[in-house]
Amino acid sequence: QLNPEVPSPLFLNNGDGTFTDVTVGSGMTGQTDMGHNTGDIDLDGFPDIFIGTGTPDFASPDILLLITPNGSGGLNANDVSGASGITAAGGTRCHGIVFGDYDRDGDIDIYVNNGGPAQDRNTEQDNSFFQNQGNGNPWAAIKLVGTTSNRDGVGARCVAITNTGREIHRMHRSAHGFCNTNPAEVWFGIGSDTSIDRIEITWPSGITQTVNQPTMGTISTIVEASCLADINGDGSVTPTDFTAWINAFNNNLPTCDQNNDGVCTPTDFTAWIANFNAGC
Repeated sequence: QLNPEVPSPLFLNNGDGTFTDVTVGSGMTGQTDMGHNTGDIDLDGFPDIFIGTGTPDFASPDILLLITPNGSGGLNANDVSGASGITAAGGTRCHGIVFGDYDRDGDIDIYVNNGGPAQDRNTEQDNSFFQNQGNGNPWAAIKLVGTTSNRDGVGARCVAITNTGREIHRMHRSAHGFCNTNPAEVWFGIGSDTSIDRIEITWPSGITQTVNQPTMGTISTIVEASCLADINGDGSVTPTDFTAWINAFNNNLPTCDQNNDGVCTPTDFTAWIANFNAGC
């Protein structure tokens, strides 16, 4: 039973396996929600929050909160529900909310699934689609393709470092709330910054990879790099891999080929040194 008098709590991840209830003072003190999603609607680098109430019987309609820094190390949740146009139709049966750039114009659009019990026909509603008009903030996105990890790279941790040194953290997830799945893309809006110096990816396999100076305004496909220097396949690069490479060289094994030219030659030793120094 949804209760409009009890707001959904907001918990801060302390990074040590524990959470702190920070609902009070966060600006998120509205009624409970059925569906929600987070994504950078205004491309300023901070994930914004869409809250769907699940029933038009509540006094408050759906809520869109833009998250901004408060100048003292914290964040403010700014209710832009009315100004954004999402409340124009009044209360909804909003259950699932999907964020994605359907028209490929560089900003995140919103699709709302108005669910509910089939027998409750008196509140039956069509689904809703909201096209983001954008604000011109720069952005870049990546689509992950796992090789050692799962195919979509779900669980990868991605950090974009901008031209000013700002870090924008994202985790690639397969689900973002009740009844929803966003497109398998990781988005980085950077607000007033102008470019991204690099994106550091930690794949679920543990392999780390750096994408230098990604092209702004595009979605780049990033394939998980193989850890070529890890000849013995123990998941790390150590001097024991040199012994393993010598064995691969002497026996003309596939792992001998470190420069991907299709053959095993002494030049692969130089390539192995470079791959060893690059790490995993």
